[in-house]
Amino acid sequence: MAEHAAFPRLFTPIRINGHIFRNRIISLPNKGKPVIYDKGIPTDAFIAYLAEKARGGAAQVTVGDTSVDPGRASPRWAPISLKPENYGFLNELSFAIRQHGAVACIELAHSGPHADPYGVMMSPPGRAPCGPDGYLRADGVRVEAMTRDDILRTVDKFAEAAAAAKAVGFESVLIHGGHGWLLHSFLSPRTNHREDEFGGSPENRGRFPRMAAEAVRQAVGQDFLIEYRISAREYIPGGLELTDTIPFLRSIRPYIDLVNVSGGVDQIASSSVHVQPTLYQPHGFHRASARAVRQALDIPVIALGGINTPELGEE
Repeated sequence: MAEHAAFPRLFTPIRINGHIFRNRIISLPNKGKPVIYDKGIPTDAFIAYLAEKARGGAAQVTVGDTSVDPGRASPRWAPISLKPENYGFLNELSFAIRQHGAVACIELAHSGPHADPYGVMMSPPGRAPCGPDGYLRADGVRVEAMTRDDILRTVDKFAEAAAAAKAVGFESVLIHGGHGWLLHSFLSPRTNHREDEFGGSPENRGRFPRMAAEAVRQAVGQDFLIEYRISAREYIPGGLELTDTIPFLRSIRPYIDLVNVSGGVDQIASSSVHVQPTLYQPHGFHRASARAVRQALDIPVIALGGINTPELGEE
């Protein structure tokens, strides 16, 4: 097609771990809160919405904000629930994406210290948020410091969720390791002040996220796609920088196929504008971080942040 000829790189297929991406256009995690039932079952409207993304030509369509532990869900999420009783609905969702030629991906997340202890998905209600450190949140909610057993159980939850995603027809999972949520909070020197094997040195801060990535790979096998989302920079004094994130990404390279390079944290206003850049910021906001990661690792990189024209996408 003539329009494709004008953007040869954007519309060039790429093979990643045996899977063909028909072009370089990725539909990033789609939040389904307005159109997903509160019990985690995807509605017909949400399924049709994602099918339209695939029909429109995206190479991959990602279902967003799926909590690996429903009892630790963010108050903003109405996550799809990867429970066996929902497998029929979830298979319909993945098939709706795949039947139009796109790779079907689902994001696996854990909100960690920013969980809602009284949300509709809590099990049991009132369960405390958790993270690397224990502290009292600004809203008066107590966050529990995770024990080693807590960490190991959560690693298993990531693996179980990935296996469930594969069972219901998804071809890829996106491990959410950015934006201030659980895995990010362990990696960041700003939020992790532990002195055990999961804190202190950069290697120790990355241990839990690394264990999660390894467990997911073991759960889904070698021919399944694993993508890792990271905030390459936090844009906060004392927060993550590329000097932290690139060595960490090298450490998980054996377990992943793609890196999704984002930035910022959701929970601090001055940084959250880097999670979802506003129209007042430069387009292609994270391109420098994406370029640095791509140059440092031999791995496909997904760039994002205000890339909203084919010309910028081609660049």
